[in-house]
Parts: sequence; C-alpha cells; structure tokens
Amino acid sequence: MADTPSFSLLVEVHHWLDRLFLDHQLALLSLDLPAATSCLKRYQSNLKLHIEDEESTLIPLYETRT
Repeated sequence: MADTPSFSLLVEVHHWLDRLFLDHQLALLSLDLPAATSCLKRYQSNLKLHIEDEESTLIPLYETRT
C-alpha cells in the first residue's frame, strides 16, 4: 500500500483542480477566449486523469473494506 496516495494529497489535487477551473472562469470574465479555452482543456484532461486515478485506487480500496 506504499503506492496508495494519502488523503491529504487527494485534497491537494482537488484544490489544484478547483484552481484550474477558476482560471478558466476568470479568463472568461476577462473575455480572453483563447486563455479560457486553454484553461478549460487543461482542466478537462487533468480531471479525467484524476477520476481514473480515483476509480483505480479508491473504489477497490472501498470494496475491500465494506
């Protein structure tokens, strides 16, 4: 289980993803559409990877403990 991410790391990743989405929103409010598009693409790709990580780590862990 040494490779299992800690809960605090999971929280940090969630905050980082929140910041990526905030950057997208701020770019939209500034009417900087190229930056908004870029931020949204970064957010989407990183969110997808994060969901895959959680599904491969947390769901099996949850299943073994229930």
